Amino acid sequence: MKATVHRVEKMDTESGWDLLCKQVLPECNTEELAALKNVGIKIVDRCEGHPLAIKVIAGLMRSRGKSKAEWETILRSDSWSMQLVLPEVPRALYVSYVPLPS
Repeated sequence: MKATVHRVEKMDTESGWDLLCKQVLPECNTEELAALKNVGIKIVDRCEGHPLAIKVIAGLMRSRGKSKAEWETILRSDSWSMQLVLPEVPRALYVSYVPLPS
């Protein structure tokens, strides 16, 4: 079986924020976006520009709702500081893994 590896470039913060918004807040108004942008940008920065990490964390955020308090809970999660099992795996993937039911 032959496969092609596609390398995906890291995103800058503003592009990452746009991706997060499209995934979590597709029908959000400007006022709601402004209220969430500060914490959203911090979450995007924690994803270190990895588009997959942003999409995965967006899935977690979508399930939690769009309140600033919920987003801050995700941002403060201890999972961001976990020792990485695989250094090439973005921390956001660990953060989204922890709340899964066992």
